[in-house]
Amino acid sequence: MIGGCDEVRSPSGAWRSLLFFPATRPDRYEKALETGADMVCADLEDAVARDAKGEARARAAELLRDGPWRAERAAIRINAVDSETGRRDLEEVTAAWAAGSHGEPLTLVIPKVSGAADVGQVREAARGAGITVRAIAMIESASGLENAAAIARAPSVVALLLGAVDLAADLGCDLDWEALLYARGRVVHAAALGRVPTLDVPSLELDDPAGLAAHTRAVARLGFSGKAAIHPRQIAPIHEALAPTAEELRRARAILDAYERAGEGVFSFEGTMVDRPVVEAARKTVHRAGDANE
Repeated sequence: MIGGCDEVRSPSGAWRSLLFFPATRPDRYEKALETGADMVCADLEDAVARDAKGEARARAAELLRDGPWRAERAAIRINAVDSETGRRDLEEVTAAWAAGSHGEPLTLVIPKVSGAADVGQVREAARGAGITVRAIAMIESASGLENAAAIARAPSVVALLLGAVDLAADLGCDLDWEALLYARGRVVHAAALGRVPTLDVPSLELDDPAGLAAHTRAVARLGFSGKAAIHPRQIAPIHEALAPTAEELRRARAILDAYERAGEGVFSFEGTMVDRPVVEAARKTVHRAGDANE
C-alpha cells in the first residue's frame, strides 16, 4: 500500500522528474514525453492566464477523452479545490476521463492542499464520476506544512510536491536554501510517514544547468526523490544529478555481494559496519542506477 490506499500507487514507487507544460498547448504533450521525464503534467493553474482558464480546461478535457493519454506518465494540475475555477476543473477533467472509458486511475496534481479534506474532496468527485485518482499533493502554505503528515497518509495520495514559492510567501520568508530548509525537512518527514515519494519545487532559472544539478543533489541528500521542472532542458541535469556516481554504484554492488555471502546479520565491509539499513540503502543506489539508464 502507498498513501493508505491500495487502489493507486506510483509506477516505480518514486519519480525523479515531473515536467509541467501549459494545458493551452496540447501540442507540447508528446514533446514533453519525449524529454524522458518520468511524469509530465498539463497545467491548468500557474502556467495559464486567468482569462485562458476555460480554454485550458477544454483542451485538457480533449486530451483526456480522446488521447492518446499515457496514464502512467501523465497528470493534470487543476486549480485549488476551494476555488470555483478548481471545482470546475475537477468536474470537467474527471468527466472527460470517465467518458474515455479508461481503466487506469487519473493522476491529478492538487495545488494549495491545506489538509487531508482537500484530497478527500478530489477523491469524492472522482468517485462520483466513476473513476479513481492518484493525487500528487502540493505543500505550499503554512496550513499545508502543518498538516503535511496527514496529507501524505490520505487515501489516493501517491506523492508530495513542495510548492516553495507560494509557501515562502505565506511564511513571509526568503526563497532561498536556508530559509526553506525546515520546510523541506518537514515535507520529507511527512512523506516518509505516509510512505510516499516527494518532489522538490521547479527551478525558475532556465539557463543554469550546473546550479540546477547542484540543487537537485542537495535536495536528494535531504530525502527528496526528485524535482519538478518547467522546461524540457531541465530534465537531463535533474536525472544526471540523481544518478549515483561510478564509485557509489561500485560500493553499493559490492555491499550487496558481501551481504549475500555473509547472510543475515551485521558484517564488516571496507572497514565499515554494515547492517540492514546500509544494505537497503545500497539496494536503492543500484535501483537509482537502473532508472538513470532507462
